[in-house]
Amino acid sequence: MSRGLLVTYAGYPYTSSSLFPDNGMANMAAVARAAGHFVKVWDLNTISTMERLMTDPLRAQMAEVLELVPRIATDKAAAARARQVDAALEAHMIAESERLGDELLAEVDRGRYQWVGFKLYMGDGLRNSLRMAERIKATRPGVKVFVGGPQADLVREAILQRCPFLDGVSVAEGERTIVPLCEYAEGRRERAEVPNLYWLEGGQVRKSEVQRVTCLDDLPLPCYDAELYPAMAGNDKIRVITYDESRGCPYSCPFCIHAAKSGVERRVKSPERIADELSALSTRHDTRLFRFAGSATPYSALANLSEVLIERKLDVRYSIYGTAHGLDTRILPRLAEGGLWGIFFGVESGSPRVLRDGLGKRKNRVPEVERLLTACLDAGLFTVASFIYPAPGEDEESTEETLGLIRRVFGGRDHYSLPVAFAGLFPQTPWFNDRAKYGFQIGDEDAYLQEVMDYRIKALMPFALWPEATYTLDGRRQRELAQQSGRFLATLRNEGFVTMLLDDTALVAELSGIPLREALDRLVRVFLTGDIATVRHLAETVNARARVDAGPLPRAMPRPRPGELGCTQTPVPEAFAVAVG
Repeated sequence: MSRGLLVTYAGYPYTSSSLFPDNGMANMAAVARAAGHFVKVWDLNTISTMERLMTDPLRAQMAEVLELVPRIATDKAAAARARQVDAALEAHMIAESERLGDELLAEVDRGRYQWVGFKLYMGDGLRNSLRMAERIKATRPGVKVFVGGPQADLVREAILQRCPFLDGVSVAEGERTIVPLCEYAEGRRERAEVPNLYWLEGGQVRKSEVQRVTCLDDLPLPCYDAELYPAMAGNDKIRVITYDESRGCPYSCPFCIHAAKSGVERRVKSPERIADELSALSTRHDTRLFRFAGSATPYSALANLSEVLIERKLDVRYSIYGTAHGLDTRILPRLAEGGLWGIFFGVESGSPRVLRDGLGKRKNRVPEVERLLTACLDAGLFTVASFIYPAPGEDEESTEETLGLIRRVFGGRDHYSLPVAFAGLFPQTPWFNDRAKYGFQIGDEDAYLQEVMDYRIKALMPFALWPEATYTLDGRRQRELAQQSGRFLATLRNEGFVTMLLDDTALVAELSGIPLREALDRLVRVFLTGDIATVRHLAETVNARARVDAGPLPRAMPRPRPGELGCTQTPVPEAFAVAVG
């Protein structure tokens, strides 16, 4: 039996979803346990970690920074003060991460682990996780150290160039890697026989065969048991479970890494298996809240699932990623009756030209998207329409087309949100691989990969204080793109539209009694100022409402058409909109 430790540490938890349990870690722990190995999840993305990373003096200083945000872009003194607070914050987080590293070393010794695997995120989580990994390898050379996760999928070989001490970088789907990795750590298998792995051998990067899970029904129930996932004890996590109902995406959008991560072949669990697992997870972990992870689950499969959930009278709430492909809007009321609460659409743009030339959408689906969004709103589903702005080829005409779509669909509505992000250039995507076609430019590719690995997302600071990535789009630097995106967001918010609130966060807000139109501003302040008492109350409230015996949960209900609602969202300065984005 191999003994392994999976570590997930993203840095400071700055949103409620940062506190959700980690489905990838739970999946791998379950697969390893089913094969007779012991794999424990050391999840540091908790309220307790948040409390350690934000001291009382820093909380006061962050409240001061929030008041300075409107002036930071134009007032040198305000910007200098914010940078001073940022430096103090970073110094404390590095020092606290070192102490967390000490505790990790003690856990490695206490558990007699043969290997440790780190999940890598962009920013502080990556830097501090790699520091911990290097300390383990330097002081416990017999322990094998691996990394995986979203950032590993992006930069792959670049991590090994930076960190030659690593025993491997895991990509693609960890459920296919975890058991062979355990056997390699025991000395029962060669490293080249571990699928989905990159490693150094004789100074050269080697890689094994990419393998993915072919039948998701073959996976065991994800393991969130406190014995193997200690962070799940108590209320240190918000019990919204991300659930893998499907994998793979056939659409291959040029900005998205999903096809590189999980392939283009769509695999879906059977409706009966999904219902069985939702029921088991609800019973074992006392929650009825789920966020489905699949990016392209067929609506026919969701319709069949709803029939099973309704027949079994299984009272759960879940949200999904939706597409403009294949949705018969007549099934929406039945989906809502089966527990569907929210749906996230990557709309990206309202311009047929931008969708075609910059976003890989060959057909003009704007009228169809408008019809689908309207139907979802009518059905009472919390409807998220996400936009990339500016996208490749953006101009005044395309901007007005996108604003027109938003105004037609969402004017006078409630129960929705409009997240906006400017175009980012990520490795392993068609945008990156064919960047000249889409208007992107970078310098040296190897240097850019190292930059992506180093990039620090200063989630607690306005975007004006973030480091600037060195790509350009249509001749504009990243900072110009961010400013343009911020102006677009400010326009939306000043017209009364709800922005930047995701479906999972909206559900947390609704269960906590926070009005959805106030949720973004209130939650941003709570998390950015480290208001631990409020975050703990939030987690306790949501977890109590989610309990199996806690009574009815909010349900999607038909909503009134425009003209009956007159509330607006508080206008905010452009600089704050950029910071949130």
